[in-house]
Amino acid sequence: RAINYTENIAKKIAASPYHDRITKLGNSPFEVLAEAMQKSHFFIFPSHEQAEGHSNSLTEAMSRGLVPIVSDWHFNRTIVGEELLVVKGFNPEDYAARIDEMIQSGNWPELSRKMYDRVCTRFRERVVLENINEELKKISV
Repeated sequence: RAINYTENIAKKIAASPYHDRITKLGNSPFEVLAEAMQKSHFFIFPSHEQAEGHSNSLTEAMSRGLVPIVSDWHFNRTIVGEELLVVKGFNPEDYAARIDEMIQSGNWPELSRKMYDRVCTRFRERVVLENINEELKKISV
């Protein structure tokens, strides 16, 4: 019998030597997620969803100053705009190594601020609407 995704994650957490430090929130109200983000430094996003475009969860995490570690799938690279934050593929050890690299180098606080600023300068509603308006002006007669 095939193990579903949720069961598979639960088994991996239980088998981890860090199981007592891992919290899986699942589908939770925004208030719960916002509180969790206040206690976090990194946002792991190894997405390979076929329909993935600009992820709301990725942008929300960046707006809270979390440093995203993303896969090289679809738009992730252009959203974060920082090659150091992009991991090729989906190997969990590669994501862990990238986080360790940032912690050891001490540059994650700077990246946190950079991600927050990136959301403010590129993805805020006002900025997006201004960009759309400028593009529409180019094609209107």
